[in-house]
Amino acid sequence: MVRRIRQRFVRVLPRAGVRAAPVAPMALLLALTACYQAPPADGPYRCLADGDCGEGMVCDDGLCCVIGGTPACTTLVLDGGVCANGAAAKRYYLDKDGDGFGGANSERLACAQPRTVPDDAPNAQWIELGGDCLDDDPSAHPGAAETCDGIDNDCNGEVDDGLPRVDLYPDRDNDGYGDLAASPSPRCGPTPGMVADASDCKDNDATVHPGATEICNGIDDDCDGVKDESAPELGKRCFDSARVGACQRGKIACVDGALVCAQDATPAQERCNGVDDDCNGKTDEQPGCGGPVNLLTDPNVTTGVKIVDYPGGNLGAVTTCQKNRTSNAPTNDTFNGTTWSGVAGGTHVLWVETSMPYWDLRKEKLALHIQFTASAGGGFGGNMPIILLCGSASGEFIRYQPKAPGFMSGGTSISVDQHIPLVGTSVWSPLYPDTDLLNIVRVEILVQPVLSSSPPPAFSIKFQKLGFEVLP
Repeated sequence: MVRRIRQRFVRVLPRAGVRAAPVAPMALLLALTACYQAPPADGPYRCLADGDCGEGMVCDDGLCCVIGGTPACTTLVLDGGVCANGAAAKRYYLDKDGDGFGGANSERLACAQPRTVPDDAPNAQWIELGGDCLDDDPSAHPGAAETCDGIDNDCNGEVDDGLPRVDLYPDRDNDGYGDLAASPSPRCGPTPGMVADASDCKDNDATVHPGATEICNGIDDDCDGVKDESAPELGKRCFDSARVGACQRGKIACVDGALVCAQDATPAQERCNGVDDDCNGKTDEQPGCGGPVNLLTDPNVTTGVKIVDYPGGNLGAVTTCQKNRTSNAPTNDTFNGTTWSGVAGGTHVLWVETSMPYWDLRKEKLALHIQFTASAGGGFGGNMPIILLCGSASGEFIRYQPKAPGFMSGGTSISVDQHIPLVGTSVWSPLYPDTDLLNIVRVEILVQPVLSSSPPPAFSIKFQKLGFEVLP
């Protein structure tokens, strides 16, 4: 007796438009039982191929049936594309996502709605309406509204068509700025890796983009078309120890992508200013720079005294240096190197003059230090003494006059110790327009008793200090 073997079949989708072919191979079962005999045609049952059915039966849409008999083959399409009843077969499409449109590539011919569906889509069904370009997404099918999602929602062959567009550019370094050299790509909305700003001049470096901090590196960091033009360090003062004097001075500059101390001072004529202007390693080496520290003992000076009969007796009206002024007044004054004594009226002058070409008194913070004690007989008054710095040119001078009266007044003794800044003070009056502290040749000190016949006016001034010093 032949034993009937019941087989378990998996639901599968036959190839559309043709009779289901045998599932190959069944060799394993046949090898297990060489006496296998197909089940008899006693009713419909599941199958994968004609060989799974009894004699005179075929496998149609997963069920065994009899062509033109019972059980009937409901979906089977005969040769020539006709059905058993003579009607033409219909086209069916598998609708996996249930949106009412079958997949465009799932077409099959059948004489009735097929029943078998793939195991991975148990809820699918065969329908007569096809055209679904994306049958695993119910939002995509013919007639669907197009949305900005990178999908052909309406299955017309175009993605995101009919939507407003904006030009986007690739932003490869994710710094928020698109490639300046890239062509625009119209998109309907935000797209990963794309931005609307196409101003990145180096789109493979996130540190380079408009608004970035410019640094000295040979790169146009801020994409303004200029390299290294505004690094924070640029223009700051610097000193190059490899040079000397004023030539050490410089400003930080960016050269070939590196910060350097660019020299901004070149060798110049030496000045009396505490700076090595000519960059020779020596400072203020020219003769006469700063003037003598002690005018009373310097070997390169000469001194003298005289009386000049100044008209009107008004020292405030002095408009020239007095040493070379012609006067017929007798000179009764004396000066022994420290003490200056004089009697009688007129304008009394003590001068200290250099035997060198000139004194260069342009040194910064230079002042004339004058220290003395004085006694005066009756007849002295006004703001005295007056001090003149005389230039090498005739009539060139600068005048100093105390702001307050009483330095010397009749019948008094005073002590004075004062530094007189050569520049930057309101008590100096440059009465000669071209006066130059570079060419000072003489210091003159002037006092003037008021004219009186009795007692004869007299004075004595003893100097403790007279010379040029730099203020702290």
